[in-house]
Amino acid sequence: MHVGDPEAPGLPAGTVTPAPSSADLRRALAVVRQHLPPTPLVEASPGVFHKLEYETPTGAFKMRGALAAAAQAVGRGASQLVAASAGNHGIGLAFAAHALGVRATIVVPSTTPSGKRARIEALGAELIVSASPSYDAAEDEARALAAQVGAQFCSPFDDTAVMAGNGGTVALEIIAALADSGQRPGTIVLPVGGGGLLAGVLAALDDAELDADVVAVQSEACPSFFASLRDGRAYTRWDGAPTLAHGLEGGTGETAVVLALARGVRAVLVSETSIAAAIERYQGRTGVELDGSAAVVLAADAEGSLQRLREPAVFVLTGRASVAE
Repeated sequence: MHVGDPEAPGLPAGTVTPAPSSADLRRALAVVRQHLPPTPLVEASPGVFHKLEYETPTGAFKMRGALAAAAQAVGRGASQLVAASAGNHGIGLAFAAHALGVRATIVVPSTTPSGKRARIEALGAELIVSASPSYDAAEDEARALAAQVGAQFCSPFDDTAVMAGNGGTVALEIIAALADSGQRPGTIVLPVGGGGLLAGVLAALDDAELDADVVAVQSEACPSFFASLRDGRAYTRWDGAPTLAHGLEGGTGETAVVLALARGVRAVLVSETSIAAAIERYQGRTGVELDGSAAVVLAADAEGSLQRLREPAVFVLTGRASVAE
């Protein structure tokens, strides 16, 4: 299995963003609940559940973290938010900014699908398309713009409120839904890119004192998290190959790597061919076209990479390819 080379080393010591505390998790859940009921947790087969994050109003889980971070920023006096996004975080932040009555500017890589660009603009945000296909380059542009205009930059993953919203609230809903039938999560399988979802899930499991296994899946085309676990360091920038999993491109946040190493998270890579096949299979079965970033977890299962999962096993399906206006 080929793993590419990192573009740059990880963050220096002392720059790790704090993981969400119990208070952060509860605060994020309170904000998210104002705009979103719990998404469905459906039993796909005996002992295996799918968490349908594509059932959110924006079609993806990232509106959770965007709402939590935007609410925090507005509470501190921010009137303009700026973000870089491969698509879903930008859509989520545009939704949050509109709901909270502030302006948002989203910088996207040149490879961001046209449907996601249109959705960002339809929600009232200003859209800037980078000349570069790289997420990391788009983030550099967004950070520079935020500093120039005095706006609040909202990271899609390297932010405590975003982690609490994206991963923390998803995990809290999984825990609550399984508890209703007298169960506790045995394994949570999720996609990983920057690691905000993963970090929030791990924080929520720790807060609930649950020992569930966690498996993080990434495309072979951009294996920043896989390489970070392998090497025991965070590769915060990564120039990967083109991938169907646009939302998992770029580097990985150090908080996710630190938490994952401490908990023994397993990282799995999947091929682009497997991602495409997983999208096709799921659409044929349900009529829903998954985002490539969501389909990686089903691709890993189909490849046979997920052996001996403790049940109940929950697969987090993070988003769909498009959402109706």
